[in-house]
Amino acid sequence: MKKELPQYWKEEGEEGSKNQFEKELFQYQLNGLGLENKQMKYHKVVNLRSANKFIDAIHENKEADVVTLVYNFVDTLSHARTDVEVIKELASNDSAYRRLTATWFDSSPLRKAMQWAAKQGFTVVVTTDHGTVNVNRASKVIGTKDLTTNLRFKTGTGMSYQNKHSLVVKNPDSIGLPKNHIADQYIFALNDLFYAYPNRFNHFVQYYRNTYQHGGVSLEELIIPYAVLNGK
Repeated sequence: MKKELPQYWKEEGEEGSKNQFEKELFQYQLNGLGLENKQMKYHKVVNLRSANKFIDAIHENKEADVVTLVYNFVDTLSHARTDVEVIKELASNDSAYRRLTATWFDSSPLRKAMQWAAKQGFTVVVTTDHGTVNVNRASKVIGTKDLTTNLRFKTGTGMSYQNKHSLVVKNPDSIGLPKNHIADQYIFALNDLFYAYPNRFNHFVQYYRNTYQHGGVSLEELIIPYAVLNGK
């Protein structure tokens, strides 16, 4: 993407969201599939207000060929599980997390949207952009200030890390990963590990233990599930 669509690429640490060009990238994908003449509508729901706004005007999507709805709730919930004690208690493990998500979905605007789509005869494809893993153990990493902030991987130069805890990629080009400097390498935390700096190490261990993180190379993070739904 950095090479083919540099206008949409964001470097680590660069200001701005990496997801701000989703509509343009989806249109690019449609064009590549020869579907540039299809009418596409794109919506992003980031909170209850925007969800209700979408539902109130959902009939405006009736004539569209493709309707893209990005719904942030599950991702927001995973972040809240890190920061909010009540959510930590309600979603204390994987099964509890799934039950909480299912309870939300039962009365959510998203369910209403899917029911509307079924009545219109739409085919609905449900998918995600990445998976997550529940991390429980920390691995120390030392590096310069420009290291990535992600807990599941680090990229940069001159890093010190524990080899037994990491998948090390010394030549990012070999697997299609970008780099900013010629000596950049990547390390990915294995299993249920996450990276933490020696400074305030114990604080970060307590803060991030038993939280959901992404950015690594486990199957849970890399494999993207999808479901194709048709109304009865």
